[in-house]
Amino acid sequence: MPAPSSPESAALLEQRIVRFGAAIVVAALAAASLWLGFHGGGTRIEQWLPIGIVFGAGLATLAFGGALASWTREMWPSWTAVGAVIGLGLLALASVAWSAAPSLTVDAAALWFLTALAFGAATFVIRGAGAAATALTAIVAVSLIVAIGVEVHLLRGDNLFAGNRLTWPIDYANGDAALVLIGVPAAIGMASVASAPRVLRAVFSTSAGLLLGVGMLAASRGGSLALIASLVVLLVLGKPRLPSLLMSVAAISGPAVEWHGLLSGTSVASARGHAVLRAALISAVVGLVAVFLTTPLLAAWRRRRVRLVGAACIVVACGALAFALVYSIGSPFTVASHAWRQFDQSTPSTAASNAPGLHLLAAQSNRYDYWRVAWHVWKNHPLIGSGAGTFPLAWFRNRTITESVADPHGWVFRIAAEQGVVGLLFFAALLLALTVAAVRGRLGLRVNAVGAASAATAAYFIVHSSVDWLPLVASVLFLGVLAFAATLAAGVPAPTRLGGLRLHLGVGLATLLVIALFLPIWLSASDVARAESSLDPSTALGDLQAAQRLTPWDIQPYEIGAEIRYAAGDLVGARRTVDRALAMEPQRWELWQELADIEAAAGRKGQADAAERRARALNPLLGH
Repeated sequence: MPAPSSPESAALLEQRIVRFGAAIVVAALAAASLWLGFHGGGTRIEQWLPIGIVFGAGLATLAFGGALASWTREMWPSWTAVGAVIGLGLLALASVAWSAAPSLTVDAAALWFLTALAFGAATFVIRGAGAAATALTAIVAVSLIVAIGVEVHLLRGDNLFAGNRLTWPIDYANGDAALVLIGVPAAIGMASVASAPRVLRAVFSTSAGLLLGVGMLAASRGGSLALIASLVVLLVLGKPRLPSLLMSVAAISGPAVEWHGLLSGTSVASARGHAVLRAALISAVVGLVAVFLTTPLLAAWRRRRVRLVGAACIVVACGALAFALVYSIGSPFTVASHAWRQFDQSTPSTAASNAPGLHLLAAQSNRYDYWRVAWHVWKNHPLIGSGAGTFPLAWFRNRTITESVADPHGWVFRIAAEQGVVGLLFFAALLLALTVAAVRGRLGLRVNAVGAASAATAAYFIVHSSVDWLPLVASVLFLGVLAFAATLAAGVPAPTRLGGLRLHLGVGLATLLVIALFLPIWLSASDVARAESSLDPSTALGDLQAAQRLTPWDIQPYEIGAEIRYAAGDLVGARRTVDRALAMEPQRWELWQELADIEAAAGRKGQADAAERRARALNPLLGH
């Protein structure tokens, strides 16, 4: 036995500290995602800010406690990725200088810094294939708990649907789909690890079938597209590919058999719950068979004749599927042309909206208008954008539909519009780093099946976020962060030593700066929330004044204060308060409309009409 002070014991202690830190960060991100998932998804700043502060405090503790592993030169993709996200956060914060809505910009910058905080922490501590597998398992666990919760409610007969699409627990179909479906490539990938115990592989395969069955209830076109992309990545990067192919077939088999029950749109919740249960059981049986067949099939696959026969069978199956699709829905050119004509129509049809199966097949979407406005903003502000979080200003001025949105539904469009070419370059650096890390495994630098599973899960988040506003849903964002960190981790060796003093001080001080940004925003949001729920106007106004002192750039305390004074009959005070807000952000149509109401109540028709005209200039479809 070596002495306690021997180099071997010291190295072993450092490895244990690093592993413990990785487990803590993974557990914290997974727990935050799960908690937010069952509390609205974390779409409001007051939901995720406390978690960001607690998480930042934990990272600062790890840093000042000396528990961060050292970084090596071969980890340059990780450096690049973390630096890109930090760059997006700094650019967002700097855009306060040219933003027409500083209050929106600071909130958007805070969300970017939350992303950087979570991503940086995960990348610092999740290192090596083992840690990546732990992160993937956590993703599957969060998705599975949500899916089981949905299934329990369905079997009890609870109605969790809006327009026949699943809208629980986040109350947003695409968000629910992402929260569940992001676990599918992770589960299939983990089930494809041929060296893992068969029982564990069967559990992952069954989980994939259940997750896919529940995810189909949301009828998310973005989720379906992202799932297809993730499976393609899994099959391309898998080495060998046969286990990934078998487990993919196993996961899809159950939902494919039960597709009618899952997408029928029946109003009987329990019927769809039973369809999910049958789909999971079928996937479990097929997955169990695939687990036991993997080893003999891999042995046979080494023979050239078997590979040729297998490739021929795959080609014939794909050809038959392509023929069936062309026969049933028409040629690819016809389908693409019809889909574009549908997509160009902003308002979805009633049938496409109400029936899940029809919704998946229809191409009509309001995204055409979202993206058109984002493109218009980018053309006007190509280099550095209009300012983080300011898309709503352009949307209300240029929209052709009456829907109110705060995001163009796709982070490429959001970054282009709000942060310009500079932001897009940071985003491209992030994608490049992830791609390099994923390809490393396929080239043999770090050969492991976990790398393919991590890249596939990251691909799901990237693709689905490209057509939706998932980066603003903190619950889904945290799972995406875990997938990104796992992708970077799988391509590097597990750490053996702790980092130096400069690394720990740098991370610790940077984290404290982020907490310093979060703290006043959180306290202000708490004061505003108390004011909104207060029944006593004087108490509410006191809370709003406290919020104004903490975040003097934020117009929300003034806006709510004007509403409270207006309701109490203090028209002079309401006018004075809304004027202060307008002096800060004159491009907000809501403030002009509020001013018009105050002036009308005071009997000043001329001033009311003038304020109304300003509101309609900023929101031409106001009142439609």
